[in-house]
Amino acid sequence: MKHQAPVLARFESYALFLDIDGTLSDIAPSPDGAFIDSATLQAVERLSDELGGALAVISGRKLTDIDRLIGRSAQNAAGSHGAELRKSGHLLNVSAAPVIDTNAIEKSVRDRFSGASGLLIECKPFSVALHYRANPTLAEAVEVFVDHIVRTNDGLTKVKGKMIVEIVPADVNKGSAIASFMSREPFLGRIPVFAGDDTTDEHGFETVNALEGVSIKIGDGPSCARYRFDDAAQFRQWLTRLGSARRSTD
Repeated sequence: MKHQAPVLARFESYALFLDIDGTLSDIAPSPDGAFIDSATLQAVERLSDELGGALAVISGRKLTDIDRLIGRSAQNAAGSHGAELRKSGHLLNVSAAPVIDTNAIEKSVRDRFSGASGLLIECKPFSVALHYRANPTLAEAVEVFVDHIVRTNDGLTKVKGKMIVEIVPADVNKGSAIASFMSREPFLGRIPVFAGDDTTDEHGFETVNALEGVSIKIGDGPSCARYRFDDAAQFRQWLTRLGSARRSTD
């Protein structure tokens, strides 16, 4: 892994995929507390325009959250780890919808952890996320319970991130989302670049590596990514410089 910024020669030949939490924004105490600064948003919009729209946000967040944080530049987006896929403002697939009963899972979680404090249950269209950042002592109990849920329900799997465990359809991940975009215009035939910070991004890195693209890990920890930035702020500075460089050549 190269601990340096990648050089994107012939920039117009690339497709850019960006995670949100821990990448475009810092990790917040709760999902609602995330914020993307105006310089980063402007850079994303400029880069999307420069790439002819070949830029997509790839996030565990649901699409409505992505829209709240990104705005117009999120017309291409994969929400809920790829269960929600949208290109040019149009939803491409809802195949995961019948796989997971989010209401039943939420009830099971609330019953199990009725006396616990610091657990945030986030229901998305096709997944249920359990955030325990406010009470890290719940980590083991949450994982054991989620393991039981996925073991007793065909078609479900566990996705583990930073102080979060999520129950998602088994065939959904960020790698398959990126592959789906790469099979469609304006992404088709380009070199993929994907930046993310968490274990949930590893499928995306694997897909990008297989396509001989540029995979970027934000922060520490083991990863199959080929490049690394120390933290999200450093990555955003690079992204902003990249956007500014494109503007200066117009």
